[in-house]
Amino acid sequence: MADPSTSLKLLVAAIKSRSPVSFHYDKAGKIPGLRIGNPHAAFILQRKDGTESTKIDIVQTAGVSDTEPPAFPEWRRFDLADISKVVVREEESPFRIDPHYKPYAEPYASAIAQV
Repeated sequence: MADPSTSLKLLVAAIKSRSPVSFHYDKAGKIPGLRIGNPHAAFILQRKDGTESTKIDIVQTAGVSDTEPPAFPEWRRFDLADISKVVVREEESPFRIDPHYKPYAEPYASAIAQV
């Protein structure tokens, strides 16, 4: 598994520049594989048991999906710990901020980066 701090640095840079990303996702119970999308926020999520995890909210636009048939674009929340091989697709135009994005939503109180 890739170093989460490296993945986070790349994702934060993509959020700030509104660049699409591709990455591999390998989480138990999910179909592993390449996903492509527009990252809108990285944040720390506090669980009810007091533990924390870093999450990335992405509008997925292509790639592997757990939904049949795949529904793109679709909001997805990913665990940073299960993300690897992040590529910032800088050659593509900056993405438009999704109209469903709510920058003041409660989970973003602990935001690391937001569009």
